[in-house]
Amino acid sequence: MSHHKSLTKFLCLLLIVTGSLLLSALYAGAATINVPADCPTIQAGIDAAQDGDKVMVAPGTYAECIDFQGKGIMVLSSTGPAVTTIDGGGERQGPVVTISNCGQKPCALQGFTLQNGDGVVASAIYISDSSPEIANNIIHGNGYLQPDWFSDAQSIVAISDSTVSASSPVILRNTFQNGYANWGVLMLQLVNADSAPEIRNNVFTNGTSAIAFKYLAGGAPRVTNNTIAGNVGGIYYCLGIGSTANPVFYNNIIAGNSWGDTVRNELGCQ
Repeated sequence: MSHHKSLTKFLCLLLIVTGSLLLSALYAGAATINVPADCPTIQAGIDAAQDGDKVMVAPGTYAECIDFQGKGIMVLSSTGPAVTTIDGGGERQGPVVTISNCGQKPCALQGFTLQNGDGVVASAIYISDSSPEIANNIIHGNGYLQPDWFSDAQSIVAISDSTVSASSPVILRNTFQNGYANWGVLMLQLVNADSAPEIRNNVFTNGTSAIAFKYLAGGAPRVTNNTIAGNVGGIYYCLGIGSTANPVFYNNIIAGNSWGDTVRNELGCQ
């Protein structure tokens, strides 16, 4: 074998080994932060996390409101919502969970009971310029708690975007119950054509209005395979003047609500 061929073989092997080490380092870089074993609160776990990390929460009730701080992380309960609760404390403390400015970085909130949130726009979860997966949660007893503080825009979960950053969260297999805000899931003023929120396989019961799209200017939200029963309202959407939005609704069970056993649409929102 010539010296040139030997050198070429060596360089190839070096590239392969170097690439393998880089991949190993990449995957090894993701950490799991355990609450309360490593950090005493969920927010402290989020503060310590970096993009790609998991914050794993043990059973218990955590009296706090949490903010993802723009990080692409997963906040998970270890044993599910029946035994793991985040309690927002009510009394105008704000939404229980805030996920904003994450862009398209993967992030998730899974396996909690969220209760006693009381925010101006959203009481349980506020999502802005982000595309998290919100899955397998019980969202219970959030919303309007003060009679002098009622807002027409208040919702249990609010989703908004901007012209520079789309919001395409997936809201999946959650149970919404006993909500006291005007709306359950509210998509408020979507303007980005790339925003495509999905609301699917959820149950909405014993609340106010389940799902609303207000002032839609753009985007393509999809509402599929949900059960909406025993609420004040079902599904409502209102397109803005000149809207290019393309909402899709199919295969939802909508029954036994005070109004909204069919989708209500009104044009001309501004």
